[in-house]
Amino acid sequence: MSKPLIVLILAAALSGVGAGEATADPTGSPAAQSLQAPSAGVDAARGDEWTYVTQDSLTGAALSEFDVVVVERQADKIDVRIRVTNPGTGLTRVGAATFDLFWRRLPDEISPGEGTQDSWGVRPSLQVGDNWTYNFQRQLAGGPIMMSWIGYGEALGVERVDLPNGRTVDALKIEFFERPSAMRYRFELHVVEWFAPEINRYVRREIESRLAGEVTESTTETLQDYVRRR
Repeated sequence: MSKPLIVLILAAALSGVGAGEATADPTGSPAAQSLQAPSAGVDAARGDEWTYVTQDSLTGAALSEFDVVVVERQADKIDVRIRVTNPGTGLTRVGAATFDLFWRRLPDEISPGEGTQDSWGVRPSLQVGDNWTYNFQRQLAGGPIMMSWIGYGEALGVERVDLPNGRTVDALKIEFFERPSAMRYRFELHVVEWFAPEINRYVRREIESRLAGEVTESTTETLQDYVRRR
């Protein structure tokens, strides 16, 4: 995969992480199947923190650990700090990102463009069976050229997710497909996300990228801890 595409997606740049595993089991209870995303935005405030690990989905190798901390929640967006640590070297890098109130990635000074990249979050009041299409633009690295992307999302069901800390939560299982609108790039991004309303964010996220039909990256992010500062 080319460096511009890696930077554009940002998933590899800010989400590579290691060890820890969650298991997901389908639940058919009426209460669980009526689970839906919030209608007015997630309940997040300054200082709230989610800690994840990421591993290579193909080998199980630990890649990194990262935490997401809310810097500011405004009327229409959430600004966060992302701190990524390499478990092997202990080296840490810090970044920033901006999301809407449903954790859909917004363009910002680091990643200019238009529209939301939905595969980081949910739609308002999303429930099982909902599907939709979306599009967004992001700037390629090192220049003013914008690339247009098209995406498709669908809420597949509700699953009970067992987290490494022993906690079990009900989560919406959501599948996304994204690709550049220009077919000549032959790049595809497939994301499966488990969004737990009680955690106010995803608890598991699997990302697979393909170039010309070949897998170039496959990672799994798993929530390790969630701390509310209020």
